[in-house]
Amino acid sequence: MGNTRCCMALAGRLLAVFLAAVMLLPLPQAMIPNVQAVTQAEIDGLKADASSLDKKKADLQKQLKAIAADKNKAMDQKKLLEDQIDVIQAEVS
Repeated sequence: MGNTRCCMALAGRLLAVFLAAVMLLPLPQAMIPNVQAVTQAEIDGLKADASSLDKKKADLQKQLKAIAADKNKAMDQKKLLEDQIDVIQAEVS
C-alpha cells in the first residue's frame, strides 16, 4: 500500500512536469527574442553617433556659458543704469 501511494505521487509529479512542458512548446515566435550578431560596421556607426553627440553636448555647454556671461554683463549694466537713475533723481530733487 505504501508503494502504491509513492508510485501515484511520482506519476502525478511526472504528469505535472509533462503537462507544463507541453504548454511551453507552442509559444509564439514573438515571445522568443530574435538574437542577431552585431557587425563591426554597426559598432563603428554607434561609436560615430556617440562621438557626434559628445561634440554637440560640448558645443551646447559652450553656448550656455556664453549666455551666462552675457546675462552677468546685462545684470551689471542694469545695476549701473539704476545707479545712474538714482543720481539723476537726486539732481532733480
